[in-house]
Amino acid sequence: MLKRHSQFFKSLMLVNDLMFLTLSWWLAYLLRFHADISFLPETRVFRHYVVAWLLILPIFGVVFQLLDLYRPRRISTHWRETADLFKGASFAMLIFLGIIFLLREIILSRIVVVLFWALSVAFLNLSHLLVREGLRYLRRKGKNLRYVVVVGAPVQAKRLVHKLQWYRHLGLSVVAVHLVGQDDGDAEPLGVTLIENRDDLVDMIRSGNIDQVFVAFPLQETARLREVQSWLGDEPVTLFYVPDLGEFARLHGRVEEFDDLHIVTLQASPLDGWNAMLKRAADLSIGGLALSLFSPLIALIALGVKLTSRGPILYKQERMGLDGNRFQMLKFRTMVEDAEKF
Repeated sequence: MLKRHSQFFKSLMLVNDLMFLTLSWWLAYLLRFHADISFLPETRVFRHYVVAWLLILPIFGVVFQLLDLYRPRRISTHWRETADLFKGASFAMLIFLGIIFLLREIILSRIVVVLFWALSVAFLNLSHLLVREGLRYLRRKGKNLRYVVVVGAPVQAKRLVHKLQWYRHLGLSVVAVHLVGQDDGDAEPLGVTLIENRDDLVDMIRSGNIDQVFVAFPLQETARLREVQSWLGDEPVTLFYVPDLGEFARLHGRVEEFDDLHIVTLQASPLDGWNAMLKRAADLSIGGLALSLFSPLIALIALGVKLTSRGPILYKQERMGLDGNRFQMLKFRTMVEDAEKF
Protein backbone atom coordinates (compact mmCIF):
# COMPACT_ATOMS: atom_id res chain seq x y z
CA MET A 1 0.00 0.00 0.00
CA LEU A 2 2.80 2.42 0.93
CA LYS A 3 4.63 1.73 -2.32
CA ARG A 4 1.47 2.29 -4.37
CA HIS A 5 0.80 5.60 -2.62
CA SER A 6 4.39 6.72 -3.22
CA GLN A 7 4.20 5.78 -6.90
CA PHE A 8 0.89 7.62 -7.25
CA PHE A 9 2.33 10.89 -5.90
CA LYS A 10 5.42 10.53 -8.09
CA SER A 11 3.21 10.08 -11.15
CA LEU A 12 1.10 13.04 -10.08
CA MET A 13 4.16 15.28 -9.80
CA LEU A 14 5.48 14.08 -13.18
CA VAL A 15 2.20 14.85 -14.93
CA ASN A 16 2.07 18.21 -13.17
CA ASP A 17 5.60 19.03 -14.34
CA LEU A 18 4.83 18.06 -17.95
CA MET A 19 1.83 20.39 -17.92
CA PHE A 20 3.91 23.30 -16.63
CA LEU A 21 6.68 22.53 -19.15
CA THR A 22 4.08 22.69 -21.92
CA LEU A 23 2.87 26.01 -20.57
CA SER A 24 6.46 27.32 -20.42
CA TRP A 25 7.26 26.32 -24.01
CA TRP A 26 4.22 27.79 -25.65
CA LEU A 27 4.25 30.90 -23.48
CA ALA A 28 7.85 31.52 -24.60
CA TYR A 29 6.69 31.00 -28.21
CA LEU A 30 3.83 33.49 -27.80
CA LEU A 31 6.02 36.08 -26.11
CA ARG A 32 8.55 35.92 -28.92
CA PHE A 33 6.34 35.88 -31.98
CA HIS A 34 3.05 37.44 -30.86
CA ALA A 35 4.13 39.88 -28.16
CA ASP A 36 7.15 40.67 -30.41
CA ILE A 37 9.60 41.24 -27.55
CA SER A 38 12.58 41.22 -29.95
CA PHE A 39 13.44 43.50 -32.83
CA LEU A 40 15.52 40.78 -34.50
CA PRO A 41 13.83 39.16 -37.50
CA GLU A 42 13.67 35.36 -37.23
CA THR A 43 12.11 32.70 -39.38
CA ARG A 44 9.25 30.77 -37.84
CA VAL A 45 8.21 27.28 -38.82
CA PHE A 46 5.45 26.19 -36.46
CA ARG A 47 6.08 22.50 -37.14
CA HIS A 48 9.62 22.84 -35.76
CA TYR A 49 8.28 24.10 -32.43
CA VAL A 50 5.82 21.23 -32.21
CA VAL A 51 8.65 18.74 -32.74
CA ALA A 52 10.76 20.53 -30.13
CA TRP A 53 7.90 20.43 -27.64
CA LEU A 54 7.46 16.69 -28.24
CA LEU A 55 11.19 16.24 -27.52
CA ILE A 56 11.14 18.39 -24.37
CA LEU A 57 8.53 16.33 -22.53
CA PRO A 58 10.34 12.94 -22.56
CA ILE A 59 13.79 14.50 -22.07
CA PHE A 60 12.78 16.42 -18.97
CA GLY A 61 10.72 13.50 -17.67
CA VAL A 62 13.58 10.99 -18.00
CA VAL A 63 16.20 13.39 -16.55
CA PHE A 64 14.00 14.21 -13.56
CA GLN A 65 13.41 10.52 -12.93
CA LEU A 66 17.14 9.73 -13.17
CA LEU A 67 17.99 12.57 -10.78
CA ASP A 68 15.30 11.29 -8.38
CA LEU A 69 13.59 14.67 -8.18
CA TYR A 70 10.29 13.02 -7.24
CA ARG A 71 11.58 11.33 -4.10
CA PRO A 72 9.76 12.03 -0.81
CA ARG A 73 10.93 15.29 0.73
CA ARG A 74 9.17 15.33 4.09
CA ILE A 75 12.28 16.47 5.94
CA SER A 76 13.79 18.59 3.17
CA THR A 77 13.44 22.32 2.43
CA HIS A 78 12.03 24.30 -0.47
CA TRP A 79 15.45 25.86 -1.09
CA ARG A 80 17.07 22.45 -1.49
CA GLU A 81 14.35 21.37 -3.91
CA THR A 82 14.70 24.64 -5.83
CA ALA A 83 18.43 24.01 -6.27
CA ASP A 84 17.78 20.44 -7.43
CA LEU A 85 15.15 21.61 -9.93
CA PHE A 86 17.49 24.27 -11.30
CA LYS A 87 20.22 21.69 -11.86
CA GLY A 88 17.78 19.18 -13.34
CA ALA A 89 16.19 21.70 -15.72
CA SER A 90 19.59 22.98 -16.85
CA PHE A 91 20.90 19.46 -17.46
CA ALA A 92 17.78 18.51 -19.42
CA MET A 93 18.10 21.73 -21.41
CA LEU A 94 21.66 20.86 -22.42
CA ILE A 95 20.53 17.44 -23.66
CA PHE A 96 17.68 19.06 -25.58
CA LEU A 97 20.02 21.55 -27.25
CA GLY A 98 22.42 18.75 -28.15
CA ILE A 99 19.64 16.80 -29.87
CA ILE A 100 18.42 19.92 -31.70
CA PHE A 101 21.99 20.52 -32.90
CA LEU A 102 22.10 17.01 -34.35
CA LEU A 103 18.70 17.49 -36.00
CA ARG A 104 19.94 20.30 -38.24
CA GLU A 105 16.63 20.66 -40.07
CA ILE A 106 14.96 21.89 -36.83
CA ILE A 107 15.44 25.66 -36.53
CA LEU A 108 14.38 27.39 -33.33
CA SER A 109 14.49 30.95 -32.09
CA ARG A 110 17.25 31.45 -29.55
CA ILE A 111 15.00 33.88 -27.68
CA VAL A 112 12.30 31.22 -27.39
CA VAL A 113 14.83 28.72 -26.03
CA VAL A 114 16.20 31.15 -23.43
CA LEU A 115 12.71 32.25 -22.40
CA PHE A 116 11.61 28.63 -22.10
CA TRP A 117 14.55 27.76 -19.83
CA ALA A 118 13.82 30.71 -17.52
CA LEU A 119 10.07 30.05 -17.48
CA SER A 120 10.53 26.32 -16.96
CA VAL A 121 12.67 26.84 -13.86
CA ALA A 122 10.09 29.25 -12.44
CA PHE A 123 7.03 27.13 -13.33
CA LEU A 124 8.62 23.86 -12.20
CA ASN A 125 9.28 25.41 -8.81
CA LEU A 126 5.67 26.55 -8.73
CA SER A 127 4.53 23.06 -9.73
CA HIS A 128 6.46 21.36 -6.94
CA LEU A 129 5.49 24.02 -4.43
CA LEU A 130 1.80 23.47 -5.13
CA VAL A 131 2.09 19.70 -4.80
CA ARG A 132 4.24 19.83 -1.66
CA GLU A 133 1.98 22.36 0.05
CA GLY A 134 -1.04 20.29 -0.89
CA LEU A 135 0.57 17.23 0.69
CA ARG A 136 1.48 19.22 3.81
CA TYR A 137 -2.15 20.33 4.11
CA LEU A 138 -3.30 16.70 3.91
CA ARG A 139 -0.74 15.68 6.54
CA ARG A 140 -1.96 18.33 8.94
CA LYS A 141 -5.42 16.78 8.51
CA GLY A 142 -4.07 13.33 9.36
CA LYS A 143 -3.71 12.04 5.79
CA ASN A 144 -0.68 10.68 3.92
CA LEU A 145 1.09 9.75 7.17
CA ARG A 146 4.24 7.70 7.71
CA TYR A 147 4.46 5.74 10.95
CA VAL A 148 7.71 6.16 12.84
CA VAL A 149 9.63 4.47 15.65
CA VAL A 150 12.32 6.46 17.47
CA VAL A 151 15.33 4.66 18.94
CA GLY A 152 18.04 6.40 20.92
CA ALA A 153 19.51 7.77 24.11
CA PRO A 154 16.83 9.25 26.41
CA VAL A 155 17.72 12.92 26.02
CA GLN A 156 18.22 12.87 22.24
CA ALA A 157 15.28 10.52 21.55
CA LYS A 158 12.81 12.59 23.59
CA ARG A 159 13.94 15.79 21.92
CA LEU A 160 13.46 14.19 18.51
CA VAL A 161 9.98 12.90 19.40
CA HIS A 162 8.91 16.39 20.49
CA LYS A 163 10.21 17.87 17.23
CA LEU A 164 8.42 15.33 15.05
CA GLN A 165 5.20 15.84 16.97
CA TRP A 166 5.48 19.62 16.67
CA TYR A 167 6.02 19.69 12.89
CA ARG A 168 2.78 17.99 11.90
CA HIS A 169 3.12 19.02 8.25
CA LEU A 170 5.89 16.42 7.88
CA GLY A 171 3.27 13.70 8.24
CA LEU A 172 5.50 11.62 10.52
CA SER A 173 3.43 9.94 13.22
CA VAL A 174 5.56 8.63 16.09
CA VAL A 175 3.92 5.44 17.38
CA ALA A 176 6.63 4.14 19.68
CA VAL A 177 9.98 4.98 21.25
CA HIS A 178 12.73 2.67 22.46
CA LEU A 179 15.17 4.30 24.89
CA VAL A 180 18.69 2.90 25.04
CA GLY A 181 20.45 3.72 28.30
CA GLN A 182 19.49 4.98 31.72
CA ASP A 183 16.45 7.26 31.72
CA ASP A 184 16.09 9.58 34.71
CA GLY A 185 12.83 11.10 33.47
CA ASP A 186 9.36 9.94 32.53
CA ALA A 187 8.46 8.94 28.98
CA GLU A 188 4.72 9.34 29.52
CA PRO A 189 4.65 13.06 28.48
CA LEU A 190 5.79 11.95 25.02
CA GLY A 191 2.32 10.58 24.36
CA VAL A 192 3.63 7.47 22.58
CA THR A 193 4.16 3.84 23.48
CA LEU A 194 7.38 3.15 25.36
CA ILE A 195 8.91 -0.15 24.27
CA GLU A 196 11.44 -1.43 26.78
CA ASN A 197 12.20 -4.81 25.22
CA ARG A 198 14.23 -4.87 22.02
CA ASP A 199 12.50 -8.00 20.75
CA ASP A 200 9.11 -6.31 21.06
CA LEU A 201 10.48 -3.42 19.01
CA VAL A 202 11.68 -5.77 16.27
CA ASP A 203 8.31 -7.56 16.26
CA MET A 204 6.53 -4.22 15.80
CA ILE A 205 8.75 -3.33 12.86
CA ARG A 206 8.30 -6.76 11.29
CA SER A 207 4.53 -6.42 11.56
CA GLY A 208 4.67 -4.14 8.51
CA ASN A 209 2.98 -1.20 10.23
CA ILE A 210 6.18 0.85 10.59
CA ASP A 211 7.53 2.88 7.68
CA GLN A 212 10.57 4.63 9.13
CA VAL A 213 12.98 4.32 12.06
CA PHE A 214 14.76 7.37 13.45
CA VAL A 215 17.91 6.82 15.52
CA ALA A 216 19.30 9.53 17.82
CA PHE A 217 22.48 9.07 19.85
CA PRO A 218 25.09 11.45 21.27
CA LEU A 219 28.52 11.54 19.67
CA GLN A 220 30.10 9.12 22.10
CA GLU A 221 27.48 6.45 21.36
CA THR A 222 27.40 6.50 17.55
CA ALA A 223 28.87 2.97 17.56
CA ARG A 224 25.37 1.77 18.51
CA LEU A 225 24.21 2.52 14.96
CA ARG A 226 25.51 -0.80 13.69
CA GLU A 227 23.74 -2.52 16.55
CA VAL A 228 20.43 -0.94 15.53
CA GLN A 229 21.04 -1.92 11.89
CA SER A 230 21.58 -5.51 12.98
CA TRP A 231 18.21 -5.44 14.80
CA LEU A 232 16.41 -4.36 11.64
CA GLY A 233 18.13 -6.85 9.36
CA ASP A 234 16.54 -6.81 5.91
CA GLU A 235 13.25 -5.27 6.98
CA PRO A 236 11.90 -2.86 4.30
CA VAL A 237 11.92 0.25 6.46
CA THR A 238 13.78 3.53 6.00
CA LEU A 239 16.44 4.17 8.63
CA PHE A 240 17.43 7.75 9.52
CA TYR A 241 20.23 8.84 11.84
CA VAL A 242 19.86 12.18 13.61
CA PRO A 243 23.33 13.29 14.86
CA ASP A 244 23.61 15.41 17.97
CA LEU A 245 24.84 18.57 16.22
CA GLY A 246 24.27 20.47 19.46
CA GLU A 247 27.38 18.73 20.71
CA PHE A 248 29.34 20.24 17.82
CA ALA A 249 27.88 23.66 18.65
CA ARG A 250 29.05 23.38 22.25
CA LEU A 251 32.50 22.48 20.93
CA HIS A 252 32.31 25.48 18.55
CA GLY A 253 32.45 23.01 15.67
CA ARG A 254 31.80 23.80 12.01
CA VAL A 255 30.70 21.16 9.51
CA GLU A 256 32.06 21.36 5.95
CA GLU A 257 31.76 19.02 2.98
CA PHE A 258 34.70 17.92 0.85
CA ASP A 259 34.14 15.43 -1.99
CA ASP A 260 31.31 13.64 -0.11
CA LEU A 261 33.32 13.72 3.14
CA HIS A 262 31.81 15.63 6.06
CA ILE A 263 34.62 17.29 8.01
CA VAL A 264 34.03 18.86 11.41
CA THR A 265 36.35 21.69 12.43
CA LEU A 266 36.62 21.81 16.21
CA GLN A 267 39.44 24.33 16.45
CA ALA A 268 40.53 26.79 13.79
CA SER A 269 44.12 27.86 13.25
CA PRO A 270 45.10 31.52 13.92
CA LEU A 271 44.28 34.13 11.33
CA ASP A 272 46.59 34.42 8.38
CA GLY A 273 46.79 36.15 5.02
CA TRP A 274 44.34 38.95 4.37
CA ASN A 275 42.41 38.11 7.53
CA ALA A 276 45.53 38.74 9.59
CA MET A 277 46.09 42.09 7.86
CA LEU A 278 42.47 43.11 8.45
CA LYS A 279 42.69 42.11 12.09
CA ARG A 280 45.92 44.08 12.52
CA ALA A 281 44.33 47.15 10.91
CA ALA A 282 41.28 46.80 13.17
CA ASP A 283 43.49 46.41 16.25
CA LEU A 284 45.47 49.55 15.46
CA SER A 285 42.47 51.69 14.51
CA ILE A 286 40.23 50.63 17.41
CA GLY A 287 43.14 50.69 19.86
CA GLY A 288 44.21 54.15 18.72
CA LEU A 289 40.64 55.45 19.01
CA ALA A 290 40.24 53.97 22.50
CA LEU A 291 43.59 55.42 23.57
CA SER A 292 42.58 58.91 22.49
CA LEU A 293 39.14 58.69 24.10
CA PHE A 294 40.37 57.40 27.44
CA SER A 295 43.58 59.43 27.59
CA PRO A 296 42.24 61.74 30.36
CA LEU A 297 41.35 58.72 32.50
CA ILE A 298 44.71 57.10 31.76
CA ALA A 299 46.48 60.29 32.88
CA LEU A 300 44.53 60.31 36.16
CA ILE A 301 45.38 56.66 36.86
CA ALA A 302 49.06 57.31 36.12
CA LEU A 303 49.05 60.30 38.48
CA GLY A 304 47.38 58.20 41.21
CA VAL A 305 49.98 55.43 40.90
CA LYS A 306 52.84 57.95 41.07
CA LEU A 307 51.48 59.79 44.11
CA THR A 308 50.63 56.69 46.18
CA SER A 309 53.83 54.62 45.83
CA ARG A 310 57.45 54.73 44.77
CA GLY A 311 58.67 53.20 41.55
CA PRO A 312 57.68 53.30 37.90
CA ILE A 313 54.10 53.94 36.79
CA LEU A 314 54.06 51.10 34.27
CA TYR A 315 54.91 47.43 34.85
CA LYS A 316 56.70 45.60 32.05
CA GLN A 317 56.46 41.83 31.56
CA GLU A 318 57.45 39.45 28.79
CA ARG A 319 54.60 37.45 27.20
CA MET A 320 54.34 34.95 24.35
CA GLY A 321 52.20 35.75 21.32
CA LEU A 322 51.35 34.29 17.92
CA ASP A 323 53.79 31.67 16.55
CA GLY A 324 55.74 31.77 19.82
CA ASN A 325 56.94 35.34 19.31
CA ARG A 326 57.77 37.14 22.56
CA PHE A 327 56.71 40.69 23.27
CA GLN A 328 56.80 43.20 26.14
CA MET A 329 53.45 43.84 27.80
CA LEU A 330 52.83 47.13 29.62
CA LYS A 331 50.26 47.66 32.37
CA PHE A 332 49.76 50.01 35.28
CA ARG A 333 51.74 48.89 38.33
CA THR A 334 49.41 47.65 41.09
CA MET A 335 52.03 46.23 43.49
CA VAL A 336 55.24 47.54 45.00
CA GLU A 337 58.34 47.45 42.86
CA ASP A 338 60.05 44.01 42.67
CA ALA A 339 57.11 42.38 44.48
CA GLU A 340 58.03 38.97 43.04
CA LYS A 341 61.12 38.92 45.25
CA PHE A 342 59.12 38.95 48.46
